[in-house]
Amino acid sequence: MTAALLQADDLARHYAVRRGWMRARATVRALDGVSFRLDKGRTLAVVGESGCGKSTLARQLVMVERPTRGTLAIDGTDVGRADAATRAAIRPRVQMVFQNPHASLNPRWTIRATLAEPLKLNEPALDAARREDRIAAMAARVGLAPEHLSRYPHMFSGGQRQRIAIARAMMTSPRVIVADEPTSALDVSIQAQVLNLFMDLQDEFGTAFVFVSHNLAVVEHVAHDVLVMYFGRVVESGPKARLFAQPLHPYTQALISATPALRAADRRVRIPIAGEPPSPLDPPAGCAFRMRCPRAVARCGDEVPALRAVDGLQVACHLA
Repeated sequence: MTAALLQADDLARHYAVRRGWMRARATVRALDGVSFRLDKGRTLAVVGESGCGKSTLARQLVMVERPTRGTLAIDGTDVGRADAATRAAIRPRVQMVFQNPHASLNPRWTIRATLAEPLKLNEPALDAARREDRIAAMAARVGLAPEHLSRYPHMFSGGQRQRIAIARAMMTSPRVIVADEPTSALDVSIQAQVLNLFMDLQDEFGTAFVFVSHNLAVVEHVAHDVLVMYFGRVVESGPKARLFAQPLHPYTQALISATPALRAADRRVRIPIAGEPPSPLDPPAGCAFRMRCPRAVARCGDEVPALRAVDGLQVACHLA
């Protein structure tokens, strides 16, 4: 097997937080032992409820933070333990597209200046003429007209702003793009256009995507593989078609059952999830999902289930 473009092994990120005066600090395990691999031209979707660790994982992948434990290798280099110079050299290969395109663009910069900035930072030897050619080509590729380059972000719709954000991420020819809920702030009709743009860019450039989302309908449209997270851990992972056809973990089953469908034949029986996720300041013993799981048994409270291979999937459930 060839080396993975992006590979995480037992990746963890913990935070020490204050709990109040005269009380000891607590440790929040926002990310606690996540492993996966991503190859060229593939899309890995990371799904789960708010607070499950999706955005923390995204920050690890773009090297905003260093992991507390485990390894994160990009093109074979462990960036978690690399020095600042190595991380700076690798950072252009992994770019990010944010959830809110309006907040992610500088309102005082024209679109030309926004797209030029990554080239100025990462390719300083590029002369002005070649830089302008790169900007014009990428703007046209994402559906922007030449006259748009002299305008400012507030002059565009939400969908156009997200196209600008995607163009900015693509300017350094990255190997991986981490997209953190990139369509959730857009209208449904515009969402489809942006998703199709992601897929077209992947076909053309071979870019790999990590697609962070809570929308299972979107995931089913764009992903090759799916990583389901709960309380900072992976509870199920595998190929999209296999996971959507017959999920094994009760949490995944409940998530997929809530996916809306237009045709009656495609609708699933809704599986409700009772209660709320546990407090990260007071994590439960054993399986973190057991207090909300209708199938929980005594063993679930005594032992944290490890990921194991079952019918083509990796699942962390004693009963799968």
